[in-house]
Amino acid sequence: MARPTFSSSQLPEYHEGMLVVKVRPASNLRSTFTATAASANVLETQGMSALSTFERAGLIKRITPIARSRQAQTPSIATGSMMATLAASMEGIAPENISSGVNIIELEHDRHVAELQLALANDPNIEYVSRVAVRYLVAQIKSSKPGVTIAAAAPPAPSLMWNLDKIQWQAAFELTNFENADNIRVAVLDTGIDPNHPDLQGRVNSYVYEHPDLPISSSDRDIIGHGTHVAGTITAAIDNGLGINGMCNCELNVWKIFDDRPDFISCSKGYVYYVDPVMYRRALLDCLEQNIDVINLSIGGGGFDRSERDLFNNLIANGTTVIAAMGNAREQGSPISYPAAYPGVIAVGATSRDDTIASFSNSGNHITIAAPGVAIWSTLPTYAGNSRFTADCTGANPTLGRAIQRETNYDAWNGTSMATPHVTGAVALLIANRGERLTPAEIKNQLIQTADKVPAMGGNNFTADFGAGRLNLVRLLSE
Repeated sequence: MARPTFSSSQLPEYHEGMLVVKVRPASNLRSTFTATAASANVLETQGMSALSTFERAGLIKRITPIARSRQAQTPSIATGSMMATLAASMEGIAPENISSGVNIIELEHDRHVAELQLALANDPNIEYVSRVAVRYLVAQIKSSKPGVTIAAAAPPAPSLMWNLDKIQWQAAFELTNFENADNIRVAVLDTGIDPNHPDLQGRVNSYVYEHPDLPISSSDRDIIGHGTHVAGTITAAIDNGLGINGMCNCELNVWKIFDDRPDFISCSKGYVYYVDPVMYRRALLDCLEQNIDVINLSIGGGGFDRSERDLFNNLIANGTTVIAAMGNAREQGSPISYPAAYPGVIAVGATSRDDTIASFSNSGNHITIAAPGVAIWSTLPTYAGNSRFTADCTGANPTLGRAIQRETNYDAWNGTSMATPHVTGAVALLIANRGERLTPAEIKNQLIQTADKVPAMGGNNFTADFGAGRLNLVRLLSE
Protein backbone atom coordinates (compact mmCIF):
# COMPACT_ATOMS: atom_id res chain seq x y z
CA MET A 1 0.00 0.00 0.00
CA ALA A 2 1.31 3.46 -0.87
CA ARG A 3 1.44 5.71 2.17
CA PRO A 4 2.22 9.40 1.68
CA THR A 5 5.18 10.63 3.70
CA PHE A 6 4.53 14.25 2.91
CA SER A 7 1.47 16.35 3.54
CA SER A 8 1.66 19.92 4.70
CA SER A 9 -1.72 19.52 6.38
CA GLN A 10 -0.22 16.96 8.76
CA LEU A 11 3.32 18.17 9.37
CA PRO A 12 4.68 21.40 10.86
CA GLU A 13 6.21 24.20 8.81
CA TYR A 14 9.02 24.99 11.27
CA HIS A 15 11.20 23.07 13.69
CA GLU A 16 10.21 23.50 17.30
CA GLY A 17 12.66 25.46 19.44
CA MET A 18 15.01 26.30 16.58
CA LEU A 19 16.32 29.51 15.01
CA VAL A 20 18.87 30.24 12.30
CA VAL A 21 20.91 33.38 12.88
CA LYS A 22 23.58 35.16 10.84
CA VAL A 23 26.10 37.47 12.50
CA ARG A 24 26.96 40.57 10.47
CA PRO A 25 30.40 40.43 8.81
CA ALA A 26 31.14 43.90 10.24
CA SER A 27 30.11 42.81 13.74
CA ASN A 28 32.55 43.51 16.55
CA LEU A 29 32.08 39.97 17.86
CA ARG A 30 35.28 38.93 16.07
CA SER A 31 37.44 41.29 18.05
CA THR A 32 35.61 41.30 21.38
CA PHE A 33 35.09 37.58 21.93
CA THR A 34 37.66 34.90 22.61
CA ALA A 35 36.94 31.20 22.83
CA THR A 36 36.34 31.47 26.58
CA ALA A 37 35.11 34.94 27.43
CA ALA A 38 32.85 37.68 26.15
CA SER A 39 33.31 41.40 26.19
CA ALA A 40 30.92 43.23 28.51
CA ASN A 41 30.14 45.97 26.00
CA VAL A 42 28.85 43.41 23.50
CA LEU A 43 26.66 41.87 26.18
CA GLU A 44 24.89 45.20 26.50
CA THR A 45 23.27 44.84 23.06
CA GLN A 46 19.72 43.54 23.17
CA GLY A 47 20.21 40.22 21.41
CA MET A 48 23.49 39.30 23.09
CA SER A 49 22.07 40.14 26.51
CA ALA A 50 19.02 37.96 25.82
CA LEU A 51 21.22 35.14 24.58
CA SER A 52 23.34 35.33 27.73
CA THR A 53 20.25 35.35 29.93
CA PHE A 54 18.75 32.35 28.14
CA GLU A 55 22.02 30.47 28.44
CA ARG A 56 22.41 31.10 32.16
CA ALA A 57 18.83 29.94 32.69
CA GLY A 58 19.61 26.66 30.92
CA LEU A 59 17.11 27.38 28.14
CA ILE A 60 19.47 26.76 25.21
CA LYS A 61 20.58 23.29 24.15
CA ARG A 62 23.33 24.33 21.76
CA ILE A 63 24.50 26.64 19.01
CA THR A 64 25.86 24.90 15.92
CA PRO A 65 27.80 26.73 13.19
CA ILE A 66 26.74 25.75 9.67
CA ALA A 67 30.35 25.62 8.53
CA ARG A 68 32.03 22.35 9.55
CA SER A 69 34.03 22.53 12.75
CA ARG A 70 37.79 22.31 12.36
CA GLN A 71 37.73 20.05 15.38
CA ALA A 72 35.81 16.77 15.14
CA GLN A 73 33.80 17.33 18.30
CA THR A 74 30.47 18.70 19.37
CA PRO A 75 30.66 22.43 20.20
CA SER A 76 30.84 23.07 23.93
CA ILE A 77 27.79 24.48 25.67
CA ALA A 78 29.59 25.60 28.83
CA THR A 79 28.72 28.95 30.39
CA GLY A 80 29.71 31.82 28.16
CA SER A 81 30.36 29.62 25.15
CA MET A 82 27.17 30.39 23.24
CA MET A 83 28.24 33.87 22.20
CA ALA A 84 31.81 32.67 21.73
CA THR A 85 30.43 30.07 19.30
CA LEU A 86 28.73 32.86 17.32
CA ALA A 87 32.05 34.69 17.11
CA ALA A 88 33.98 31.53 16.24
CA SER A 89 31.59 30.79 13.38
CA MET A 90 33.30 33.61 11.46
CA GLU A 91 36.89 32.64 12.25
CA GLY A 92 38.88 31.36 9.29
CA ILE A 93 36.01 32.11 6.89
CA ALA A 94 36.04 35.04 4.49
CA PRO A 95 33.31 37.58 5.36
CA GLU A 96 31.79 37.25 1.89
CA ASN A 97 31.42 33.47 2.32
CA ILE A 98 27.74 32.55 2.59
CA SER A 99 28.44 30.33 5.63
CA SER A 100 30.28 32.99 7.64
CA GLY A 101 28.49 33.70 10.91
CA VAL A 102 25.51 31.41 10.22
CA ASN A 103 24.42 29.29 13.17
CA ILE A 104 21.50 27.11 14.25
CA ILE A 105 20.28 27.88 17.77
CA GLU A 106 18.33 25.10 19.54
CA LEU A 107 16.23 26.03 22.57
CA GLU A 108 14.84 23.70 25.21
CA HIS A 109 11.27 24.93 24.68
CA ASP A 110 9.47 26.29 21.63
CA ARG A 111 7.60 28.84 23.76
CA HIS A 112 10.82 30.87 24.17
CA VAL A 113 11.59 31.11 20.45
CA ALA A 114 9.57 34.26 19.70
CA GLU A 115 11.13 36.20 22.58
CA LEU A 116 14.71 35.36 21.59
CA GLN A 117 13.98 35.91 17.90
CA LEU A 118 12.68 39.41 18.60
CA ALA A 119 15.69 40.30 20.74
CA LEU A 120 18.18 39.04 18.15
CA ALA A 121 16.32 40.77 15.31
CA ASN A 122 16.89 44.10 17.06
CA ASP A 123 20.59 43.49 17.75
CA PRO A 124 23.09 45.47 15.62
CA ASN A 125 25.42 42.45 15.51
CA ILE A 126 22.83 40.26 13.78
CA GLU A 127 22.14 40.39 10.02
CA TYR A 128 19.04 38.18 10.21
CA VAL A 129 17.30 35.65 12.42
CA SER A 130 14.43 33.39 11.41
CA ARG A 131 12.73 30.14 12.24
CA VAL A 132 14.13 26.99 10.64
CA ALA A 133 11.79 25.45 8.06
CA VAL A 134 11.06 21.72 8.18
CA ARG A 135 11.71 19.78 5.00
CA TYR A 136 10.21 16.35 4.28
CA LEU A 137 10.15 13.76 1.53
CA VAL A 138 7.72 14.15 -1.36
CA ALA A 139 7.01 10.54 -2.28
CA GLN A 140 4.32 7.98 -1.65
CA ILE A 141 6.25 5.00 -0.36
CA LYS A 142 4.82 1.52 -0.69
CA SER A 143 5.06 0.08 2.80
CA SER A 144 3.67 -2.80 4.79
CA LYS A 145 1.29 -2.96 7.67
CA PRO A 146 3.16 -2.76 10.99
CA GLY A 147 5.21 -5.89 11.58
CA VAL A 148 4.48 -7.40 8.13
CA THR A 149 7.35 -8.09 5.75
CA ILE A 150 6.84 -7.17 2.08
CA ALA A 151 7.55 -9.80 -0.55
CA ALA A 152 10.25 -8.90 -3.07
CA ALA A 153 9.02 -7.22 -6.25
CA ALA A 154 10.53 -7.38 -9.73
CA PRO A 155 10.56 -4.36 -12.09
CA PRO A 156 9.41 -4.61 -15.70
CA ALA A 157 11.98 -5.03 -18.45
CA PRO A 158 13.77 -1.71 -19.13
CA SER A 159 12.22 -1.63 -22.58
CA LEU A 160 8.78 -1.57 -20.93
CA MET A 161 9.44 1.33 -18.57
CA TRP A 162 6.55 3.64 -19.44
CA ASN A 163 8.19 6.71 -17.97
CA LEU A 164 11.24 6.53 -20.24
CA ASP A 165 9.10 5.72 -23.26
CA LYS A 166 6.85 8.71 -22.56
CA ILE A 167 9.71 11.23 -22.64
CA GLN A 168 11.31 9.57 -25.73
CA TRP A 169 14.41 8.49 -23.83
CA GLN A 170 15.53 5.79 -26.28
CA ALA A 171 15.06 8.06 -29.29
CA ALA A 172 17.19 10.72 -27.58
CA PHE A 173 20.07 8.26 -27.20
CA GLU A 174 19.87 7.58 -30.94
CA LEU A 175 20.30 11.23 -31.93
CA THR A 176 23.29 12.03 -34.12
CA ASN A 177 26.37 13.00 -32.10
CA PHE A 178 24.62 12.14 -28.81
CA GLU A 179 26.86 12.48 -25.75
CA ASN A 180 26.16 10.87 -22.40
CA ALA A 181 26.65 12.91 -19.22
CA ASP A 182 29.67 11.05 -17.83
CA ASN A 183 31.49 14.23 -16.80
CA ILE A 184 28.49 16.20 -15.53
CA ARG A 185 28.46 16.63 -11.75
CA VAL A 186 25.04 15.74 -10.38
CA ALA A 187 24.16 16.01 -6.69
CA VAL A 188 21.40 14.11 -4.90
CA LEU A 189 20.61 15.52 -1.45
CA ASP A 190 18.37 12.94 0.14
CA THR A 191 18.08 10.02 2.59
CA GLY A 192 21.36 8.48 1.44
CA ILE A 193 22.14 5.72 -1.03
CA ASP A 194 23.03 2.05 -1.22
CA PRO A 195 26.14 2.26 -3.44
CA ASN A 196 26.40 -1.54 -3.43
CA HIS A 197 23.09 -2.05 -5.20
CA PRO A 198 23.87 -4.11 -8.34
CA ASP A 199 22.31 -1.44 -10.56
CA LEU A 200 24.30 1.35 -8.87
CA GLN A 201 27.71 -0.24 -8.35
CA GLY A 202 30.43 2.06 -9.62
CA ARG A 203 27.91 4.86 -10.23
CA VAL A 204 28.57 6.88 -7.05
CA ASN A 205 31.48 9.30 -7.22
CA SER A 206 31.20 10.49 -3.61
CA TYR A 207 28.95 9.93 -0.61
CA VAL A 208 28.89 12.30 2.38
CA TYR A 209 27.02 11.20 5.51
CA GLU A 210 29.34 11.69 8.50
CA HIS A 211 29.34 14.76 10.75
CA PRO A 212 31.55 13.99 13.76
CA ASP A 213 31.03 17.43 15.30
CA LEU A 214 27.23 17.07 15.45
CA PRO A 215 25.28 15.37 18.26
CA ILE A 216 23.27 13.27 15.81
CA SER A 217 23.21 9.71 14.58
CA SER A 218 23.89 9.44 10.85
CA SER A 219 25.06 6.14 9.40
CA ASP A 220 25.88 5.31 5.79
CA ARG A 221 22.63 3.34 5.44
CA ASP A 222 19.69 4.63 3.43
CA ILE A 223 17.05 3.61 5.95
CA ILE A 224 14.05 5.03 4.08
CA GLY A 225 15.27 4.14 0.60
CA HIS A 226 14.08 7.40 -0.96
CA GLY A 227 17.56 8.59 -1.97
CA THR A 228 18.42 5.26 -3.57
CA HIS A 229 15.15 5.37 -5.54
CA VAL A 230 15.82 8.93 -6.77
CA ALA A 231 19.43 8.09 -7.68
CA GLY A 232 18.35 5.02 -9.65
CA THR A 233 16.05 7.08 -11.85
CA ILE A 234 18.95 9.41 -12.60
CA THR A 235 21.78 6.97 -13.17
CA ALA A 236 21.03 3.25 -12.74
CA ALA A 237 23.28 1.31 -15.11
CA ILE A 238 21.93 1.27 -18.66
CA ASP A 239 21.33 -2.02 -20.50
CA ASN A 240 23.30 -4.11 -18.01
CA GLY A 241 20.72 -6.90 -17.88
CA LEU A 242 19.59 -5.89 -14.40
CA GLY A 243 16.51 -4.13 -13.09
CA ILE A 244 15.95 -0.74 -14.67
CA ASN A 245 17.64 1.86 -16.86
CA GLY A 246 18.54 5.25 -15.45
CA MET A 247 18.29 8.50 -17.38
CA CYS A 248 22.03 8.88 -17.97
CA ASN A 249 25.59 8.16 -16.97
CA CYS A 250 26.87 10.99 -14.78
CA GLU A 251 29.25 11.86 -11.96
CA LEU A 252 26.85 11.21 -9.08
CA ASN A 253 27.59 12.89 -5.75
CA VAL A 254 25.31 12.02 -2.83
CA TRP A 255 24.78 13.85 0.44
CA LYS A 256 22.70 12.23 3.16
CA ILE A 257 20.71 15.10 4.71
CA PHE A 258 18.51 13.03 7.03
CA ASP A 259 19.71 11.73 10.37
CA ASP A 260 18.70 8.26 11.57
CA ARG A 261 16.34 9.48 14.29
CA PRO A 262 12.63 9.70 13.42
CA ASP A 263 10.66 12.67 14.75
CA PHE A 264 7.36 12.40 16.62
CA ILE A 265 4.35 13.92 14.84
CA SER A 266 1.32 12.75 16.82
CA CYS A 267 -0.09 9.60 18.37
CA SER A 268 -2.12 8.94 15.22
CA LYS A 269 0.56 9.87 12.65
CA GLY A 270 3.48 8.37 14.54
CA TYR A 271 7.11 9.18 13.73
CA VAL A 272 8.57 10.31 10.39
CA TYR A 273 12.00 11.46 9.24
CA TYR A 274 12.86 15.13 8.74
CA VAL A 275 15.74 16.71 6.86
CA ASP A 276 18.44 17.68 9.37
CA PRO A 277 18.91 21.47 9.02
CA VAL A 278 22.68 21.46 9.55
CA MET A 279 23.41 18.45 7.33
CA TYR A 280 21.23 20.00 4.62
CA ARG A 281 22.92 23.39 4.69
CA ARG A 282 26.38 21.85 4.75
CA ALA A 283 25.48 19.78 1.69
CA LEU A 284 24.38 22.92 -0.17
CA LEU A 285 27.62 24.65 0.84
CA ASP A 286 29.61 21.67 -0.45
CA CYS A 287 27.74 21.85 -3.76
CA LEU A 288 28.66 25.53 -4.01
CA GLU A 289 32.32 24.87 -3.22
CA GLN A 290 32.55 21.92 -5.63
CA ASN A 291 30.78 23.71 -8.52
CA ILE A 292 28.14 21.01 -8.88
CA ASP A 293 26.29 21.27 -12.21
CA VAL A 294 22.83 20.01 -11.18
CA ILE A 295 21.18 19.44 -7.78
CA ASN A 296 18.18 17.15 -7.28
CA LEU A 297 15.96 18.04 -4.30
CA SER A 298 13.01 15.69 -3.92
CA ILE A 299 12.02 17.35 -0.64
CA GLY A 300 9.58 20.06 0.34
CA GLY A 301 7.83 21.97 3.10
CA GLY A 302 5.64 24.99 3.61
CA GLY A 303 7.94 27.27 5.60
CA PHE A 304 10.00 30.03 3.98
CA ASP A 305 13.62 29.99 5.20
CA ARG A 306 15.92 32.97 4.64
CA SER A 307 19.17 31.03 5.03
CA GLU A 308 18.00 28.33 2.61
CA ARG A 309 16.97 30.92 0.04
CA ASP A 310 20.33 32.69 0.31
CA LEU A 311 22.14 29.42 -0.37
CA PHE A 312 20.06 28.82 -3.49
CA ASN A 313 20.66 32.36 -4.70
CA ASN A 314 24.40 31.79 -4.43
CA LEU A 315 24.27 28.37 -6.09
CA ILE A 316 22.25 29.63 -9.05
CA ALA A 317 24.46 32.70 -9.44
CA ASN A 318 27.45 30.35 -9.47
CA GLY A 319 25.97 28.35 -12.36
CA THR A 320 24.37 25.42 -10.55
CA THR A 321 20.93 24.35 -11.76
CA VAL A 322 18.62 23.49 -8.85
CA ILE A 323 15.68 21.16 -9.52
CA ALA A 324 13.02 20.57 -6.85
CA ALA A 325 9.74 18.72 -6.41
CA MET A 326 6.46 20.66 -6.38
CA GLY A 327 5.01 18.64 -3.49
CA ASN A 328 2.27 16.04 -3.02
CA ALA A 329 -0.48 18.00 -1.27
CA ARG A 330 -2.91 18.60 -4.13
CA GLU A 331 -5.80 17.18 -2.11
CA GLN A 332 -5.04 19.73 0.61
CA GLY A 333 -5.29 22.65 -1.82
CA SER A 334 -1.72 22.64 -3.18
CA PRO A 335 -0.11 24.77 -0.44
CA ILE A 336 3.10 26.39 -1.59
CA SER A 337 6.17 24.22 -1.02
CA TYR A 338 9.82 25.22 -0.78
CA PRO A 339 12.49 24.93 -2.14
CA ALA A 340 10.49 24.52 -5.39
CA ALA A 341 8.93 27.97 -4.92
CA TYR A 342 12.20 29.90 -4.59
CA PRO A 343 13.03 32.11 -7.60
CA GLY A 344 15.39 30.48 -10.06
CA VAL A 345 14.63 26.91 -8.94
CA ILE A 346 13.17 24.54 -11.57
CA ALA A 347 9.94 23.21 -10.00
CA VAL A 348 8.69 19.83 -11.22
CA GLY A 349 5.17 18.39 -11.14
CA ALA A 350 4.17 14.75 -11.72
CA THR A 351 2.19 13.23 -14.59
CA SER A 352 0.46 9.89 -15.05
CA ARG A 353 0.78 7.35 -17.86
CA ASP A 354 -2.03 9.07 -19.82
CA ASP A 355 -0.36 12.51 -19.58
CA THR A 356 -2.84 13.84 -17.03
CA ILE A 357 -1.59 15.51 -13.89
CA ALA A 358 -1.07 13.09 -11.00
CA SER A 359 -3.80 13.17 -8.37
CA PHE A 360 -1.31 14.24 -5.68
CA SER A 361 0.85 16.72 -7.65
CA ASN A 362 0.75 20.30 -6.38
CA SER A 363 -0.51 23.06 -8.64
CA GLY A 364 1.08 26.51 -8.63
CA ASN A 365 2.18 29.33 -10.90
CA HIS A 366 5.83 28.78 -9.94
CA ILE A 367 5.88 25.35 -11.64
CA THR A 368 8.32 24.98 -14.55
CA ILE A 369 7.63 21.58 -16.09
CA ALA A 370 6.07 18.17 -15.40
CA ALA A 371 7.50 14.66 -15.78
CA PRO A 372 6.37 11.08 -15.13
CA GLY A 373 5.76 10.52 -11.42
CA VAL A 374 3.25 7.66 -11.03
CA ALA A 375 4.30 4.01 -10.58
CA ILE A 376 7.96 4.80 -11.26
CA TRP A 377 10.16 1.72 -10.88
CA SER A 378 13.61 2.34 -9.47
CA THR A 379 16.29 0.98 -7.17
CA LEU A 380 15.95 0.49 -3.41
CA PRO A 381 18.56 -0.59 -0.86
CA THR A 382 19.32 -4.30 -0.84
CA TYR A 383 18.90 -4.33 2.95
CA ALA A 384 15.73 -3.85 5.00
CA GLY A 385 14.54 -0.43 6.13
CA ASN A 386 11.47 1.55 7.05
CA SER A 387 9.59 4.66 5.97
CA ARG A 388 8.31 5.62 9.44
CA PHE A 389 7.18 4.27 12.83
CA THR A 390 3.90 4.10 14.65
CA ALA A 391 3.75 5.79 18.06
CA ASP A 392 3.16 4.08 21.39
CA CYS A 393 1.25 6.60 23.50
CA THR A 394 0.26 4.31 26.36
CA GLY A 395 2.79 5.86 28.76
CA ALA A 396 3.38 9.38 30.01
CA ASN A 397 5.47 10.19 26.93
CA PRO A 398 5.20 8.81 23.37
CA THR A 399 7.75 6.21 22.31
CA LEU A 400 8.63 4.48 19.06
CA GLY A 401 6.11 1.85 18.05
CA ARG A 402 6.40 -0.60 15.18
CA ALA A 403 8.44 0.04 12.06
CA ILE A 404 6.57 0.46 8.78
CA GLN A 405 8.83 -1.55 6.50
CA ARG A 406 9.67 -0.65 2.92
CA GLU A 407 10.49 -2.80 -0.09
CA THR A 408 14.05 -3.85 -0.98
CA ASN A 409 15.98 -4.00 -4.28
CA TYR A 410 13.31 -2.40 -6.55
CA ASP A 411 9.83 -0.94 -6.28
CA ALA A 412 7.41 1.41 -8.03
CA TRP A 413 6.71 4.61 -6.09
CA ASN A 414 4.56 7.68 -6.71
CA GLY A 415 5.47 11.30 -6.10
CA THR A 416 6.79 14.56 -7.42
CA SER A 417 9.95 13.11 -5.83
CA MET A 418 9.93 10.55 -8.61
CA ALA A 419 9.23 13.12 -11.36
CA THR A 420 12.08 15.41 -10.33
CA PRO A 421 15.02 13.05 -11.11
CA HIS A 422 13.73 12.63 -14.67
CA VAL A 423 14.29 16.36 -15.17
CA THR A 424 17.63 16.22 -13.33
CA GLY A 425 18.89 13.49 -15.65
CA ALA A 426 17.56 15.38 -18.68
CA VAL A 427 19.38 18.55 -17.63
CA ALA A 428 22.63 16.61 -17.15
CA LEU A 429 22.27 15.32 -20.71
CA LEU A 430 21.45 18.80 -22.00
CA ILE A 431 24.62 20.23 -20.46
CA ALA A 432 26.68 17.35 -21.88
CA ASN A 433 25.31 17.84 -25.40
CA ARG A 434 25.88 21.58 -25.56
CA GLY A 435 29.31 22.82 -26.50
CA GLU A 436 28.97 26.00 -24.46
CA ARG A 437 28.28 26.39 -20.77
CA LEU A 438 24.59 27.05 -20.14
CA THR A 439 23.37 29.23 -17.28
CA PRO A 440 20.57 27.94 -15.03
CA ALA A 441 18.24 30.50 -16.63
CA GLU A 442 19.10 29.24 -20.12
CA ILE A 443 18.53 25.64 -19.04
CA LYS A 444 15.17 26.53 -17.54
CA ASN A 445 14.18 28.33 -20.75
CA GLN A 446 15.21 25.33 -22.87
CA LEU A 447 13.03 23.04 -20.74
CA ILE A 448 10.11 25.43 -21.18
CA GLN A 449 10.56 25.82 -24.94
CA THR A 450 10.79 22.08 -25.66
CA ALA A 451 8.15 20.61 -23.30
CA ASP A 452 5.23 18.76 -24.88
CA LYS A 453 1.90 20.60 -24.70
CA VAL A 454 -0.20 17.62 -23.65
CA PRO A 455 -3.97 17.52 -24.36
CA ALA A 456 -4.83 18.01 -20.68
CA MET A 457 -3.35 21.54 -20.94
CA GLY A 458 -6.37 22.52 -23.06
CA GLY A 459 -4.31 24.21 -25.76
CA ASN A 460 -2.56 26.56 -23.31
CA ASN A 461 1.18 27.17 -23.39
CA PHE A 462 1.32 27.20 -19.59
CA THR A 463 -0.89 25.89 -16.81
CA ALA A 464 -0.47 25.81 -13.05
CA ASP A 465 -0.62 22.00 -13.18
CA PHE A 466 1.89 21.26 -15.94
CA GLY A 467 3.94 24.43 -16.20
CA ALA A 468 5.20 24.53 -19.79
CA GLY A 469 4.21 20.91 -20.36
CA ARG A 470 5.59 17.39 -19.98
CA LEU A 471 9.32 16.73 -20.46
CA ASN A 472 10.38 15.61 -23.95
CA LEU A 473 14.04 14.54 -24.00
CA VAL A 474 14.40 14.40 -27.80
CA ARG A 475 13.19 17.94 -28.26
CA LEU A 476 15.26 19.15 -25.31
CA LEU A 477 18.48 17.83 -26.85
CA SER A 478 17.80 18.63 -30.49
CA GLU A 479 16.23 22.11 -30.52
